[in-house]
Amino acid sequence: AYGARDGAVDAADFFYFLDQFTLANVAIADLSGSSDPSDPAYGVPDGLVDASDFFYYMDLFVAGCP
Repeated sequence: AYGARDGAVDAADFFYFLDQFTLANVAIADLSGSSDPSDPAYGVPDGLVDASDFFYYMDLFVAGCP
């Protein structure tokens, strides 16, 4: 079930993303071109895995599931 969605936002999700981020897996970890919510590139993948993606993920993580 590693990486499978289960409807809960928890440490397993964080560590899965961290693993994908560390591997520079663009398909999973490229989430945003900016870490600034007021920037048009916020939440728009840009083909790079960088700090913007990590901080965007953290914003999503703390928001939890809808």
